[in-house]
Amino acid sequence: MTNYPSPQAILEMLERIRKEYYSARGQHTPLASGHEGYAVLLEELDEAWDEIKRDDIPAAKREMLQVAAMALAFLLEVE
Repeated sequence: MTNYPSPQAILEMLERIRKEYYSARGQHTPLASGHEGYAVLLEELDEAWDEIKRDDIPAAKREMLQVAAMALAFLLEVE
């Protein structure tokens, strides 16, 4: 049987994503289009891939947190 994260661990991660979303919104304007949202997500994912290739998993996880926050931004902001 697969060992999934606890509900508490999931809630804690969702809180980190929420904080990252608001931090990004403090520095950047909302996404103006689907094209911009895709470009931002791709940039963040490329940065995570760079860290994965360096085998720096803590840095990759920090980048993936930004990916998740920008996915949330896409879901909330793109009309």
